Amino acid sequence: MIKQQIQIYFGSPARLLTTTTLGALALASFWWLANWAVIEATWQGAASDCRANVGGACWPFLTNKISFILFGFFPQEEIGRVVAVCGIFAACILFSLFAIATGKQALLRWVPIIWVTQLVGAFLLMKGGLLGLAPVPDRLWSGLPLTLVLSVCTILLGLPLGTLIALGRTSGIRVVRMLCLGFVEVMRALPIIAVLFIATIIVPLFLPFQINISNLFRALIGLLLVAAAYFSEIVRSGLNSIPKSQYEAAHSLGLSKLQRLRLVILPQVFSLVVPPLVSQSVSLLKDTTLIVIVSQFDLVGTARLAVADPQWTGYSNEAFIFIGAIYFVMCWSVITFGELTENHVNKGKRR
Repeated sequence: MIKQQIQIYFGSPARLLTTTTLGALALASFWWLANWAVIEATWQGAASDCRANVGGACWPFLTNKISFILFGFFPQEEIGRVVAVCGIFAACILFSLFAIATGKQALLRWVPIIWVTQLVGAFLLMKGGLLGLAPVPDRLWSGLPLTLVLSVCTILLGLPLGTLIALGRTSGIRVVRMLCLGFVEVMRALPIIAVLFIATIIVPLFLPFQINISNLFRALIGLLLVAAAYFSEIVRSGLNSIPKSQYEAAHSLGLSKLQRLRLVILPQVFSLVVPPLVSQSVSLLKDTTLIVIVSQFDLVGTARLAVADPQWTGYSNEAFIFIGAIYFVMCWSVITFGELTENHVNKGKRR
């Protein structure tokens, strides 16, 4: 094995030159990053101390701005509520990863339940007005909690809605099939930015004045519809890959159409399309940053505002490294859950 690896990287003059060059560049980059982030960095003090040390990172920037980057404009006296939202979200991720890793059916049944409960609880905690919680307008929702709520909503609700649309695309009723086809083609043809503009600017023009839906929820509905359109195409590809013999076998057992879908067809479909579903989920998580165009500031938006503070101008590297680490953890969690799910559904299958 070791000889094979040596042959791959050093087996010819061209490979030797390529490996040496890339290795030297990697070491130089690592040394520059370590020098900037650790050796020459400013760890304590104020903005003036950072400006006196122009060669290194300014970590006091994060010390002073971390609360705003994470929670944005949410009232300081109510910060505990959004901290609880983030804590519950982390607990749901850990529980989901543990459940799928162990493969215990008793735990797996609870995964969708706790995510729906978490979503409802997050809205109640952030909105307030119940159980003695002070109401907080959704225009003040920002930072990490807003990113989490938008991501969970678009993925958790977009997948079942997309599944229904995919089933509508295969319906024998022509009207239903054409409506689902038209919806998918329109949503896929429009950029997400255009969908958000339509949801926040055009839609209110057609609503009665008695109906007042906030910008955030209109944008959330727009993101949800986009997610449903993309998920529907992934699920439809899985439906098309199921051989007709599976439908015929399920029908011969006397199962109803709903039972055939629930017990035979859809489990096979989702076992086939786990990788593209995970990839699309990660893309949707990152696309939530576009919410800034409707004056709602997610994690990226609050980081940009923090850097725009005249006292701390010029320290965007530190801000974006910090939020980049957060996005990495969130995307890694989704990808890990997808890999564990794929291993679980493929367990016992003949290779």
